[in-house]
Amino acid sequence: MPMTLYHFNKGSHQERTALISLHGTFLADRPGNKYRVCLYHMGEFFAEAYYQVKGNQLELVRGFNNREFLDPYLDKITLPDIY
Repeated sequence: MPMTLYHFNKGSHQERTALISLHGTFLADRPGNKYRVCLYHMGEFFAEAYYQVKGNQLELVRGFNNREFLDPYLDKITLPDIY
């Protein structure tokens, strides 16, 4: 049974972190002043992992299926290949 966005987002921070490590396909990242954000394809949805630039500590993992959240990555990925 494929993992749903609902179940992914209901999981704890540690569970979401493990799920992107086990089942996520890294697609791209985008730099920022405070965070480097990595995009993963999770099959039925996408996930972002927010790493602190200073210390490279993972602060947040969130799943989404709204294409608008993909806008910052569009110059780095080809959507027809993955969506």
